[in-house]
Amino acid sequence: MYSQFIHGKLVSNQASGYQLVARSADLTNEVSLKTMAEKTHRFWGARPPETPKAVGIFWQEDKLVLIKAETAVDAQNQLVINGTRGFNQHRYVFISVTSILAWQGRTFPLLSWMYEQPIPVLDRFQADLPHLSIPPLEEVKSAEIRENESQKIRLCLEEDNRNDPLFFSALSAVVNGKRLLLTNQNIDNPPENWIESILLLLPAGIRPQISIAIGTLEEQGCTWAKLVVKTNQHSSRSLPENTLWLNRATQTFEGQSEENTFENRYVDYIRDHLAQAPDTLQQLIQKLDEIVDDDITLDSLAQSQIIIRLIPVLPEEQQDELLSKYISELTIEKWAELIPQIVNEDYQQGLVFAWTELGKKKTLEAQAISLMLKIWSRLLNSQLVQSLDELQKNLPLAEILLKHGLLQQNRRTLEDPGIVETLIALCKSVVADKAGSDWLEAWKFATHLATHKLFEDEKETFSLLDTALLGNIPVTDLYKFFTFKLASLLPNIEVEQFKQSNLHGQLTTKNRELADLLDILLAECHAGLANLPKIANLIEMDNATKDNWYATFLKKWSPSWENAKFLLVEVIKETPNSGNHFSRYEFHQTYTWFEPQQPELKQIFNNLQQNYNCENWVNLAEAIYDIQKEQTEFVDSLVGNIFPVAVMHKWLPLIVNDENLRKNVIATSSAWQSLTDEEFNQLVRSSQQYVPTLTRCLRDGDSLRLSWIKGDLLHYLGQTWIRQKRIDEDLRDVITSSRVTDTLTTQDRLILQCLSWEPGIELNLELLLGVKTVLTPEQKVDLQMKAKTIVADYNDAEQTRRLLNDCAGWGLGLNERKEILEAVKPSACNFKLIIPYLYLEGKVINLAEEQQLIGLLLQLELNDPERVDLEKFSVDVFTQYILPSRNLEWLKWWRDKSLEKQVYQKAFESVAQKYMQNLSMKDFGNYIKELKTYSLVEEARWMCKLIPREIQELLA
Repeated sequence: MYSQFIHGKLVSNQASGYQLVARSADLTNEVSLKTMAEKTHRFWGARPPETPKAVGIFWQEDKLVLIKAETAVDAQNQLVINGTRGFNQHRYVFISVTSILAWQGRTFPLLSWMYEQPIPVLDRFQADLPHLSIPPLEEVKSAEIRENESQKIRLCLEEDNRNDPLFFSALSAVVNGKRLLLTNQNIDNPPENWIESILLLLPAGIRPQISIAIGTLEEQGCTWAKLVVKTNQHSSRSLPENTLWLNRATQTFEGQSEENTFENRYVDYIRDHLAQAPDTLQQLIQKLDEIVDDDITLDSLAQSQIIIRLIPVLPEEQQDELLSKYISELTIEKWAELIPQIVNEDYQQGLVFAWTELGKKKTLEAQAISLMLKIWSRLLNSQLVQSLDELQKNLPLAEILLKHGLLQQNRRTLEDPGIVETLIALCKSVVADKAGSDWLEAWKFATHLATHKLFEDEKETFSLLDTALLGNIPVTDLYKFFTFKLASLLPNIEVEQFKQSNLHGQLTTKNRELADLLDILLAECHAGLANLPKIANLIEMDNATKDNWYATFLKKWSPSWENAKFLLVEVIKETPNSGNHFSRYEFHQTYTWFEPQQPELKQIFNNLQQNYNCENWVNLAEAIYDIQKEQTEFVDSLVGNIFPVAVMHKWLPLIVNDENLRKNVIATSSAWQSLTDEEFNQLVRSSQQYVPTLTRCLRDGDSLRLSWIKGDLLHYLGQTWIRQKRIDEDLRDVITSSRVTDTLTTQDRLILQCLSWEPGIELNLELLLGVKTVLTPEQKVDLQMKAKTIVADYNDAEQTRRLLNDCAGWGLGLNERKEILEAVKPSACNFKLIIPYLYLEGKVINLAEEQQLIGLLLQLELNDPERVDLEKFSVDVFTQYILPSRNLEWLKWWRDKSLEKQVYQKAFESVAQKYMQNLSMKDFGNYIKELKTYSLVEEARWMCKLIPREIQELLA
């Protein structure tokens, strides 16, 4: 049920004027309803044509409005009167967007229905007119209806014999923004069919945007309608602006057209589509029915995002031609906009086309790579096979895509054995191709690929990595490759595979003994385990790597105790001993495997093992020493190099107020000397209350560590000073010294800059920040937000000026600084600060866009020169935005905000003096009335004083 209202006259013997005679209860804004009926949406001017009857539809805010106009008649179709004469009525019905979109935007059938509906006549005003039911919106579109729609379009296309049907020219004109007028000429195909056909060949989201008027009307009186069918007499000499009359009798367009009026890329596609596959017309309409995007407009129809959704309607064998014509040679940015649409439609042929087009790029940018990977993730198996075949012929492209995660993009690649095999072959081909020119890069690439699930089979992993071992690889690098990747794979490798490998060939020429030992190990299997330590020592493995390698063989081969115990003997020999205490830490995995093999091993190992952590060392220190300083020195000397952060936590409370102890600690502490940059930052974050102390430690210690005065340290140091509202004088020179500032990052400099703005912080950064680097967009936003926060607490305009100057120096633009200025209190602002932001290229800014800033300006107390400038600015604004366009609401706002009333009056009178010269007496009088309507009585009086007295008396 839909809201409605009726505009006309009441049935009465007493004559009255046209008025609102009925409305639904929810339509309470009667002024708006009258404006629509009396001014903005009518079919004719002051005098209607004979036997007026017309219907239309238009978009009003967020609703569609059906409109019908006709001579008022009663239920018996007899003329009714008001006074002694008949009258006309207009009926308006409001339809929600959701209702019409659910009907695929088909507005035309509503007009046919509306045309037949009588308009009720009333003898008294009705404020609760019942909502109107519209049966067509409840109907389901049958196959017969769809076929009838298609047939209407065919009739329009066949109406003339030209190769390029007139219909497409009409459609282009509408899409390009022209109003189209059709008349009821003596032709078998009625003009209404043209209107409906034009709408049907537009996306559903566009159709409701096309306003329509049909019936006995004046084309000059309904300029709101984009499509007009005039059933009464028409003369082409009376065409309104931007209107074309389609003279179907002569098959010509009359009216003013531009060079490109009849050319449109979207319409070109529709033409090509129907030329190639005319039998798909109904499917094309159904696809257009589905396009209901919120942001779609006539201007966006020619974009690839729309056309790509229509191409799948074509038979597959015909799609590539139109893809090449309408979608190819796009920029990366256009592809980035288009591919999500193709993915959303799951248009496989479109995805393959996009993949091929992107692959043609001579230089594959990061965005293009990302797009190709996105496409890959959505390809089905048949398209995957096709794409893999293309990549085998273009290994450089394959390498790029593999490096950027091709294997991670499509889960279907692991579900098809054939695709898995092809992918593995592609990976090996790329690695082998790269190894021919750069074995190191080939190795890095192979290790990257080997992490994927595709290579869960360790034999395949070994084969992939081995493919990279071509060329003359230095023995040290070969050993590294073996140690960190290949060694752990050997338990699953057959001796024959190993002997035929590139690895075996490399070892045979560089270390024959090592190659022979590996041959024996893999040939004898369990019986050869005792050779593992010999092999490890030849390759110079460290103990941790040895432990991991030994444990790998033991877990995978599960040898008997008899075969494994010789390996255990060798491991015990290599186990480090310290202070007569046995530690199994470095061979923990190996010992853990052996523990269940013989029951007594576990207890033996436990008796030998020492628990090694800082907490236990601290507990030991506390048991030995009563004084905290001595406890900390003990722990520092033993494990300070192992647990530097934890040990420094113990030192900080002791040295915070003891300068001599602090200097002694930084000179002798193992923990302090062992700290890395990262560990120091960790210490800073976990000990924020000691940041000044840590800064003094850096100042008094190794000068190389002055570069650690940065990042979090600067941040927390600044927070400390802000809280205490002063700077530690002994640290001021440190953070601004060249030894520190030379290493500061832009972010560090921004921290200092923001600190210098804080009230109470005296920090001269003129030399430090004299040369400012270019900020990233994110840094600019962050700097702006901090500036807005700080400036809000200012009470001095000079503070504001310095801050804005600093922001300008950092590259913040006029608009960004303007937003900062808007956060300032009036007490921290002055005229000179604001006025530069109110002009752009010598012209005043848009009043509506900068209301807040102008409001701030108007509330300032000014001196005489500033009043002159304010008057000039006011004159500019009144001239450009207020008086000629009658923005009296703004004028009233300006008056109410103005502290300088005399300046306001002078500016108003100056502009009014010039403006009045172009007004007729009638317009002047209306203007005065309108001023008074907005309570601008003084302004009306000022304007009247500006005209001659005799005219004032006439107006009075």
